[in-house]
Amino acid sequence: MKSINFFPRSGGIELDLRKELNRTLHGAPDEVAKGALAILRRMRRADGVVYPVKSTDLLPCDCRTNGYENEPDKDYPCDVCEGEGYLFDDEIVALYKTNRYEYQDVEKYKAWGKHTVSMSFFYVEYHESISRFDKLLEANHNLQGEIISPVQLLHRHNVHMAESFRADTGRVEFWRLSCWTD
Repeated sequence: MKSINFFPRSGGIELDLRKELNRTLHGAPDEVAKGALAILRRMRRADGVVYPVKSTDLLPCDCRTNGYENEPDKDYPCDVCEGEGYLFDDEIVALYKTNRYEYQDVEKYKAWGKHTVSMSFFYVEYHESISRFDKLLEANHNLQGEIISPVQLLHRHNVHMAESFRADTGRVEFWRLSCWTD
């Protein structure tokens, strides 16, 4: 009996996950779009910093460095940083949000109960490095799915963990962000 080789190449052929996520978020002729637009607030990094690991790796706003307490004014935010305390750039990104759940923080376990924080997961198209200092801003949308101008925010999400998913070749395919809501 002769064997038939159904896979003429050695090794598997890898899916292009960027293309598949793009089809999921934006739709295709045979698929309904499931993504939404949001604003990714990327904090500016100091010169030479690729991935910030501490707040001193970010560029502070003048409102933060002028006062003796070294913090921005949350009650009357400045026009430059909007109360963030750091300079930033806003970018519109396509993403998919999964349902929120309650996160049990066992590291802060006390005898009288556990600390519970509301979390959300976001799947974002390939992007430059996203760090835990960046934020996701959910805005109101019109019926066509575009962000309403002027922007009206629904939620501000602080990134708890930014995880890049890579293909076998090492290319970053997409990001999964675990966020908690202000």
